[in-house]
Amino acid sequence: MGAGVSGLAAADSQFKTGLNDVPEGCISSIYMYLDPPEICKLARLNKAFRRASLADFVWETKLPSNYRYLVKEVLGQSPESLSKKETFARLCRPIRFGGGTKEVWLDKSSGKLCLSVSAKALKITGIDDRRYWNQIPTEESRFEIVAYLQQIWWFEVVGELEFEFPPGSYSVFFRLHLGKPSRRFGRRVCNVDQVHGWNMKPVRFQLSTSTGQEAASECCLYEPGNWVHYHAGDFVVDDSVSPTKIKFSMMQIDCTHTKGGLCVDSVLIYPSEFRQMRFKASQVGGLLSLLQLLKSFTWTAIQKRALFNPLSLPLDLSPVSPRKKGVGEACKGSKMDDCSDFIQLLGPDVSMKILMNLVNPCDLIRVCLVSSSWRQFVIETGLFKQLCLKLFPEISGVTHTIEANDLIYPVEFEERNHSSSECHKRNHRVYAFLSRALNLFIRKDCISEAIVASSTDNYPEESIHNTLEPLDRIEHRASYWSSKGQSDPSIPETLLYKLMAKMCLVTEIHVQPFQAYFQYGFPIYSSKAVRFRMGHLKVPEELQSETADGSTSGHKLADNKFIWTYVSPEFPMAQENCLQKFKLPEPVLCIGGILQIELLGRLQRQEMDGLFYICISHVQVVGRPLLPGFDIEMIGSTGRCALKYLPETEKCMLSSASPVRENGASSSRFRTFTTRLIQRGTRGWEQVILSALLHSRAGGGANDADDVPPASP
Repeated sequence: MGAGVSGLAAADSQFKTGLNDVPEGCISSIYMYLDPPEICKLARLNKAFRRASLADFVWETKLPSNYRYLVKEVLGQSPESLSKKETFARLCRPIRFGGGTKEVWLDKSSGKLCLSVSAKALKITGIDDRRYWNQIPTEESRFEIVAYLQQIWWFEVVGELEFEFPPGSYSVFFRLHLGKPSRRFGRRVCNVDQVHGWNMKPVRFQLSTSTGQEAASECCLYEPGNWVHYHAGDFVVDDSVSPTKIKFSMMQIDCTHTKGGLCVDSVLIYPSEFRQMRFKASQVGGLLSLLQLLKSFTWTAIQKRALFNPLSLPLDLSPVSPRKKGVGEACKGSKMDDCSDFIQLLGPDVSMKILMNLVNPCDLIRVCLVSSSWRQFVIETGLFKQLCLKLFPEISGVTHTIEANDLIYPVEFEERNHSSSECHKRNHRVYAFLSRALNLFIRKDCISEAIVASSTDNYPEESIHNTLEPLDRIEHRASYWSSKGQSDPSIPETLLYKLMAKMCLVTEIHVQPFQAYFQYGFPIYSSKAVRFRMGHLKVPEELQSETADGSTSGHKLADNKFIWTYVSPEFPMAQENCLQKFKLPEPVLCIGGILQIELLGRLQRQEMDGLFYICISHVQVVGRPLLPGFDIEMIGSTGRCALKYLPETEKCMLSSASPVRENGASSSRFRTFTTRLIQRGTRGWEQVILSALLHSRAGGGANDADDVPPASP
């Protein structure tokens, strides 16, 4: 009887099937539902899968409808001379054409066409004049060179392109950079000294096609030191038989001020659906970065705890096979009901070590959404305050103002709550807002507009608006503000300005007296001393009617319409023709966005009439303003304000990021089958952690989302 059983077992083993027995036609049919990267991964399993991955009908569905045009015109080869897989592989590599000024490639995941046009192929006003433009080499451009604007009045960039696009919707973006990037001692540095004029008037982007489609948008340039994609418009291609001619441009032709410090790299054209995947890619990226930190610290910490008390590990952290036990079953038996709270096992020391490695406020915000225990830990330990001080060391001087004087209130804060837990939550929200909303780069152009002066000698030739120009001569004409003459040298003057944001962390104020080069002796009309006031309006609407002309009294306007929350000490001013820097004793959080400069005492008498004058040629404010998408609302007259996050404003100001493919609607039986084939081994403990993170982000963190400002896409 035992021999018979052994024979039956041997006979059954002869008919055992495996992956090699799957027909190539079936495998090819599976490939029709997969993306090119997944096909390449499956081709590594065995010879049958590899042979099936070479079929032309599989790759022909991945190629765009105009691939013959691309092979013939761009590659310069016959479409019949290449297999479909080789054609796809060749087109996925960036291909230069048009004399090396244009580049085209296919997205590896979707097979969609993307195109880039370098600055050399664009018509730029004044590009041949070295006084305005320079061609600088850089590794941060795919064309190895960018056009850098030093200073110009009339800014205009125009480009044209005629290309045979596959049917679909496309978006056009300008890739721009405020500041001059370079490398020093192997590290990236950015010089933003010449950046000016881009926050006064928006840049206008336009797009038109040969089929009659038009689009236009306006946007102020922002984020110095970063490459930003500014959306110019969208267009739709219905027929790929004939080439589509498109014309795109960006311009800022307001000649009332100069503009400079801008790098123009290229114009990008890629499918519009890529714009919708930005937030999801950023979210997954933050979770993956968090996972890397967990991999670095968690396993060592858990092993050490197990040595002292093995019973302190209720979770089974051994590798789990997906066919034997799921993530939910792996977490079963834990003391926590929510599997996302597995991080309670780490302890405060390890949690602090992990969270202190997060340098992006968005990642710390997502940590609060991943686990309720970590959220409470972040609030109680004040990690957002520590991160805010790490990102902005200048804010250390105003922390006592925020916490003691209650100058800032969140929108939903109720004054009746004064418990310690409520104070922790309020500070958590405030510092989360500041760390996310303040500009990472210190700017020298924090003034958005000049409001009014206490007096003006010749209006508008010598108005306060001239002080926003960095030069004292414009088109052979002197540019400065002049007060009215006074026989008493002790009479002061005031200049009133509006900052570019209602909340700005101000560190320095620069003032340059004017030297009258057209008068005998070249006199300098400076003041004896200077003092600064910062505050906000009582009623914002009253300012427009009061500043309709240049004769408005600044003293009367300040007394009646403004509340000053900060007054600086007096700084002596030198009678020198230079930009004099006045550093405040400590950084000031200007809430309300109004700055008043008091010019105390007069030094220079004009020989023509014997009267004393004060003349200023340029004023700068150095600080960190709020980013687009963040704003405040004043509450009463005590200097308190409500913090606001405006996602719609931020979406209008921000352009889309690099294209990343979305996986949300692509799950199917074939994908599940493919995933199991690829993951035939066991999952590591870090994959269980990632699944738990994604699970709790999708379902468990909804109630915590209103405690911190939303993360920017």
